[in-house]
Order: sequence, then structure tokens, then C-alpha cells
Amino acid sequence: MMTKAELLAKIHQAKEEQWLELKLPGQGITELPPEIGQLQCLQKLGLWGNQLTELPHEIGQLQALQEFDLWGNQLNQLPSQIGQLHALQRLDLWDNQLSHLPPEIGQLQALQLLDLGYNPLNDSLTSVTTLKNLRVLDLCNTSSDFPPFLARLKKQGDGIYIPQHSPNLPEEFLKKTSLDIYHYLTSGQGQLLPLNEAKLLFLGDGTSGKSSLVHYLLHNKFARKTKTEGIDRLQWKGLTVNDQQIRLNFWDFGGQEILHATHQFFLTKRSIYILVLDARHGEQESRLEYWLKLIQSFGGDSPVLVVTNKTDEEHRLTLNQRFLQDKYPNIVGFYPTSCRTGAGIPELKARIIDTVAALPHIHDQMPASWFKLKNSLERRKENYLSYEAYQALCAKQKITETDSQNTLCGFLHDLGIVLNFRDDDRFDRLRETNVLNPEWVTNAAYKLLNNVELCKNHGVFSKSDLANLLDAKNYPSPKEHQFIIDMLQKFEMCFPLADTASDYLIPQLLPNNEPDLGWDKANSLRFEYHYDILPHSVFSRFIVRLHELIFQKIYWRTGVVLQLDGNKALVTADIEDKKIFIWVSGTPATRRELLAIIRKELQHIHRTIKGLSAKARIPYKHITVDYQHLLNLEAMGQTTYIPEGLDEAIKIQELLAAVEPKTAAPTPTAAPITIKHIKKLEITGLWGNPTVITWDFQTDVNVLAGMNGSGKSTILSCLYQLIAITPLYAQRDYLSMVKKIRLWTDDNKEITYLSDNKLNKPRITAEINLISTFDAPLKALEAVQKLSDERVTTELDWQIHHLQQAYLEYQLNIGRKKTADNSTDITAPQTRFLAIIDELFTETGKKVNRDKNHVEFLAGDKELSAYQLSSGEKQLLIILLTVLVQDNKPSILLMDEPEISLHIDWQRKLISHIRELNPNVQIIIASHSPAIIMEGWLDKVVEISDITAPQAG
Repeated sequence: MMTKAELLAKIHQAKEEQWLELKLPGQGITELPPEIGQLQCLQKLGLWGNQLTELPHEIGQLQALQEFDLWGNQLNQLPSQIGQLHALQRLDLWDNQLSHLPPEIGQLQALQLLDLGYNPLNDSLTSVTTLKNLRVLDLCNTSSDFPPFLARLKKQGDGIYIPQHSPNLPEEFLKKTSLDIYHYLTSGQGQLLPLNEAKLLFLGDGTSGKSSLVHYLLHNKFARKTKTEGIDRLQWKGLTVNDQQIRLNFWDFGGQEILHATHQFFLTKRSIYILVLDARHGEQESRLEYWLKLIQSFGGDSPVLVVTNKTDEEHRLTLNQRFLQDKYPNIVGFYPTSCRTGAGIPELKARIIDTVAALPHIHDQMPASWFKLKNSLERRKENYLSYEAYQALCAKQKITETDSQNTLCGFLHDLGIVLNFRDDDRFDRLRETNVLNPEWVTNAAYKLLNNVELCKNHGVFSKSDLANLLDAKNYPSPKEHQFIIDMLQKFEMCFPLADTASDYLIPQLLPNNEPDLGWDKANSLRFEYHYDILPHSVFSRFIVRLHELIFQKIYWRTGVVLQLDGNKALVTADIEDKKIFIWVSGTPATRRELLAIIRKELQHIHRTIKGLSAKARIPYKHITVDYQHLLNLEAMGQTTYIPEGLDEAIKIQELLAAVEPKTAAPTPTAAPITIKHIKKLEITGLWGNPTVITWDFQTDVNVLAGMNGSGKSTILSCLYQLIAITPLYAQRDYLSMVKKIRLWTDDNKEITYLSDNKLNKPRITAEINLISTFDAPLKALEAVQKLSDERVTTELDWQIHHLQQAYLEYQLNIGRKKTADNSTDITAPQTRFLAIIDELFTETGKKVNRDKNHVEFLAGDKELSAYQLSSGEKQLLIILLTVLVQDNKPSILLMDEPEISLHIDWQRKLISHIRELNPNVQIIIASHSPAIIMEGWLDKVVEISDITAPQAG
């Protein structure tokens, strides 16, 4: 605890010695004396963790001040003189008691970071609107809703943090850029209206009675309905929920298997799912779990009501409800109904209303002008309108900025009100058209997928055929015909045939019969994918994606033959057994390249179906071995493994080498290139895009920011796979995603890698680590339990297990050095590591047990292993322990979103603690969190958009 006299003495010393920096954290300071204004040279002032309630007016005299850290005090107001700090770039006011800011805040034109998180703000905060250079604004857990003034900030990248409790910003916007949020708010012009809508999706097999159930819910009477051809949309109006009028949009989906590919247009998270089963059928016949997994894949955690319909007839369906709800926690309940007698309908209707009331987004708000435009679009009778006509409607609602119009169009698409695909450069017609009637698209797809003549023609059709296949009233001209074809291509439902100018093929209409190929499967390279659920669309999309490699038109509904560079592949799907099989024949040295392409395309499809479980397996003799399991074992240093079903050990590297594309085969005489730090990176053609990413590195800290999906994680993974002596085995070969990489070292060596010449990958030695998000169960669990500790059950645990061994080696090394040198400096990093962990874990009452050789903990009198820590604590331990065992060597630390699971205080201190443990480490981070850079690292940030340029020529 610092006394007032000690504080004045410290200020006097700083004045006399012209200090540039003064830090007095956690000293119990309750009052800052006026003498603070005498520190005219001061650039950084750190007073966090004290008990200040106000600042003296003299604070405005600190004209050189650039960084001012006041987080964790009790400030209830700021003096107007704060506006005189014209050099101030960073003002951290997190966790104080501020209810408003003085207008003079707006004078801080150099300010780049303003942290107002965890303050009871009830101010409109309009003073912040003039801060033109502000890049990071944190409003996390403030007491006010997301304020409209943020609209005028026009931030770049991920700079705005939204209050966690703010309930009325639509969830779609949490994924948008700050510029999109800007347009959302400015269009509101201060007025926001509740959306008050929800979507009910009725799914289930054909003949289950979905349409009859919808009719009874809307009209309270039975009507025998014919099967739904495509999708029917109806509305339940006048429903009152939470004292507000709510509109429910019913979407009745056709249950025919062949239509399931079109469902992907509309299955979203912003929905309630009604799964309708036919009570006359058994559970397998009803395919209950197929539908539940399909909903889980597309709808996330959306609530599901399971309805067993037609209970007045012969009743064969009995369900293990407890088992199903444990396995699928989003099931709200089970409801037997009969549309013929009305039994169970009132109970179902009541549960629907209760479920709607519980939806977190039901009262999401929209700007008033957007709301009016949405209603205007829904009243229109056309099936579609041009983007130009859409912009004219926007102008009538005074939405005149092109960016605002684009943002609104994307939002309406996310809500399912229109279909628009302006983000897809492949199809100009899709970009320039808004579909107002989604059934217009799905009905066209239905007519094509169910056309008898088209089936007889094995799915082949020409553009001119659509005049006969589609009705002239709704699809009158070649313009509409081409739009439908473009939609089918976008959703990978058809592809153009290479030998004609206007013919297309729909793989779902191919014949079922597999031709007799006489394939030598025994001598082929084999690979498999095993699924919990295998939608038909997965394989038909795979055929579409690789149609350019199809060999001599050999394909059928569940199989295809591909060819590349003299190698051929037979790929088949067993829908009932939920497996995809791959056999590749040809030259053993090159056929794995074709396998890599096949795997890459299947993995792309897997990623687009969230929640889809696809396990890669390698066949060996009469069994198959989990591919990821083998990767984990190899990463742990295992060379052999006895899988279940075999009585002999297999050689792990040999089995992996057979299926992994050959990425590194340097000549034996080539000397490896040694890298300490990276000076510059240049990536050409990431994901096939005609762009060049050029990133100049600093030797200490580098932070890459940008939108989700912009490539930050991929860049780090490419860098790691290029440099690492043993590449990071993963499901993805990141180096195959680029055309060329050039890298310059800190001593000006230049390294070039070309993806079309993988055998020439340079040999590089470097101390490099890649730390990503670890939140998955360990797939090599069985092997780890045999090798070490049964408590190792997750990827985090496995990392800790590995690092514990490295920590033992580190202690032996420093013990030997200390014996030779007897210097306390040798043990200083370890001492500091233990102190840092104790400091960070103080709030949870844990500290490192110094009596143990491994990193173990004490919580009071109780001993804890590192495996008993929370996931956030484990992640922090992994990062710091990784740095410590580098033993001060020049090294490179890559971190992909290290803020995941870390407390905001830990995020703030992370980089500084890493640099304490190893000042020679070069840190390269991809991050969304402004807290990571709050301790003086703001100038280390680059936006991915700023380092990306079009490829020359």
C-alpha cells in the first residue's frame, strides 16, 4: 500500500529524471495529487487496480501522454481536462463506475483504443462520434443497449465489442463486419422496431401428414392434403406472445428424399423445427434419427418438437424419449396427434406458443426504414425483381447509400425473406436478382428432380429443354431458365457437360445401377469416410465439384470414376451403411495426390454441413483404422500401434505415408536453412484467388486482424507447415491451398515454395510452435491411456502431458547450466513462470506446488493435477509452458485466436508475460480480441485487408 508521501516522492523522482513511463498498479491509491501534472515528458501512465474515484484537473497538462491505463478503479466521472490530452492513443477505463463521459472526450483525435467495458453507462455517448482514428471500442457488459452513435464510427475489421446482454441486435449481425453494423444503425435513424416473427419448419418423410397438421393448426379442422411438391409457406397471424403480436411463418417441406438437397436453401438456426413422424411406422422406417441429425447439422441448437401423427390408426411407433432427449438436448418434447380426430393438437399448439416465447431472437429489432422495405417486398406479387428495382424501393425508404442497400439485402437473405447471393462472383444473374418467392426456386427444382423423362435421360438436359420442363407462366423466358440453372449449380445440384455448350447433368437423377468395372480393389490405395448420417446430397455434390476429372462419363447415382495424371479413382457411397469408399489405382508414388484432391473436396462439403460427423479411416487388411488416431499417435512419437481386430503391430508412418500427399522430399545433400525470426511473408493465390498477401513482420510482436473467413488461421497454418521440421498433421494440407509462398528470414535469406512442385519443399530448421484452440475430446484416447495417464481425455490434456515431459527436460538443462555457471539468471525465467501462474490463478485460490517436478497445484490443502484445471486455465498453462521450455532460444510462436476461453485480464497480460519468459520469441497472432493488444501492442496490429492486393498480371 503506497502512502501519499511515497506517491509524491515517486512523482518528484519521475519529474527530476524526466521519466517517459510511470506505472503504479495495485498500490491502493485513492487520490491522485495535482503534482501529477508536472510530468511533462510522461508518455505512459499506468494506474490500474487502484481505488481512484476521480482525477485532478491537472491531468490535462500531460501533453506528451500516449497511453493511460485506469482499468479496475472506482472512477465515477472524468474531468473535462481529459480532452486536452491530444497525443493520447490509448485510454483504458475498463471496470470503473462511469455513467457518462464528458463531451471533451471527442477532442481526443489521436485516440485509437477506448475501453469502456464493465461500466454502468447510461449516456448516449455522442462525444465519441468524432473520434476518426478510433480502431478499438470495447462496450462489453456496459449497462446500455448497443448505442446508435456507433454507426458513425465506420470501424475497420473487428473493432466493436457488443454488450453481452444486449438482446435486440439480430444474431446475424454478430457475424458481420463493423461496417455492416454501421449501416444497420444509420438506417434506423434512431428508431428501431421489433421484428416479432419466427419460422416454423415442418420436416419428415412423405405421407407423415405434415400438410394436414399445418392445416389443422391454422384452421382448427381436418383436411386431407395431397403431398407437398417442394415447399409450401403459410402464416399464422394474430398470435400473442409476451403481450406482443407475433407472426409465425410455416414452412411445409416435401418429404421426398430427392428434395432434401433443396432444403439446404432454408434450414436455418432462426427457426423452430416440427419433426412429424407417421405413428403407423416403426422407428427405423420413420428414420427418426436421420431427421434429428439433419436438423442438428443445419439448425444447430434450434428447438425441435417431435410429433407422432396419425395416432388414431394402427400405432406401431414407440419411442425411447429419455434416450432421445439425452442424445438430442434440443428436443423440447414429444406430442402424439391425430389430424382426423384433433387429438393432441391443442397441447401441441400450446407448446409451440411457449417455445416461440422462449426464442432469444423473437424480438430482434430492425431499423424502421428496413422494416418498411421488408413489408413492401413481402406484399409484392412478383417471383423476383432485379437488384436495380430493389435499389429503387430502397430509395423510396430513404436508404440511398449503396453499402447500406447491400447490407440490408444480405440481412433479408439471412432472415429468409429473400434469396440473394451477391457474395458469389460466379453467377452474375444470382448477384443481380432478388428472389421474393423462394418457392419459385424450389418448385422449379422439384419439377426437374421429379420429371419422368429427365430421369429416363439419366439427368441430362439442355437449357432449351426447360421451356417444356417448367411451366411457361412462372418461367416464361430463357432468362428465368438460366437463373434456375445457376441456382442449381450454386448449390451443387447440377454441372455443365464438357462436350456440349448448353447441356447439364443432375447427379441425383443418374441410374442406380453400378457398371461392371473390373476394378482391382486389392491393389488400390484405399480410404474411407464413415458418417453418423450421410445425406444423399453429399455424394451428388461431390460429383458436381469434381466433374472436370470424371473419366469417360463413368458415373452413377452413388459412384464415379475420376482420372488425374494417369491415376484413376473409384469413389462410391453406401447411403444405408453411411460410408464413402475410395480406391485409387495407378503409380504408387503419385496416386496419393489424386486421393488428396478427393479428400479436400469431401472435407469442403463436410464443413458446409455444420454438425456433420465424418470420420476418416484407412483400410488395412480386414479392418479400418481411424486416420486422426494415427496422426495423434505419430505426434506423440509412437512408431507402431496394434489396432483392435489385429494381433500384429502396424507401422504408423508407413500407413500415413501411403495416403498423405508427398510434401517434403529435399535432396539429401541440401543443407537446411536455419530460421530464427521471420522478416517477411508473401502468399500468392490463397484458395485460388488472384491476390497476393504481403506481411512485413516485426521481431517481437505481430497481430493479424480481420473478418471470420478472411484467411487468418490458414495463413498461420501455411507458415507452420512450411517451416516445421515435422509438419502439423491435420485433416487439411494447407500448403495445397496456395499457389506460391515466399519467405524472408531476419538475416535476409529468401525461401520459395511452389505448390505445383511439392517435391522441392525446402528443408528448414527453426524453433517454432503453433498453438490453436483446443476444445475437443482426444481422438487418440485409447492409446494415450495405455501410454500415460487415464486423466488425459482431451486435446488440452494431451498437450499438457507432452509439455510436462518437456518441462522435466528443461529443468535438467537449467540444472546442468547452473552447476557449470552458478548464476541465478539461469533460473530466473522458471522463477518468473511460477510467479506468473500464481498471480493469474489467485482468484481461484490455486498456486503452483513447488515441491513437484511436474507442474502441479495446491488449492488450500488439496493437491490438484494440471488435468483438473478449467479449460481456460489449461490453455493459459500450455501457452506459457510452451514459451518457458524454449529456454530463451530465438523462436517463433504462432497463436491462432489464443483468447478463446481466456479471462479478459489474462488476455491483456498474455503478450507481456510471454515476452517476460522469453524475450527472444517472435510472436505471431491471429486474433479477434482487442484485449490482447491493450498492454501497448496496438501498433503491432495489421488488418488482412491492408496486406492483400490483386495479383499483378
